[in-house]
Amino acid sequence: GFTSLTAEFISVTDKLALAKAVAVFRDGSTFAEAADSSPENGKRVGLHWPRLALTRSKARALHDALGLEMPSEEELDQVQGK
Repeated sequence: GFTSLTAEFISVTDKLALAKAVAVFRDGSTFAEAADSSPENGKRVGLHWPRLALTRSKARALHDALGLEMPSEEELDQVQGK
């Protein structure tokens, strides 16, 4: 019943990117989440670290929607300092 997944930046500065994502399902249920990223915790993606906030927000929204307890790879990278 999944129908859409959207993500957008809330704010992007030279030190922090904030994003939110919304997952919508056919039954009308929606799941929204936010995430951040910075140059320090986005080293693996180089200059594209702001997009990491979008990826993280989408992963969090889908994890909530699907009831997954296991963190996404992007979340593990942040915790492990990669």
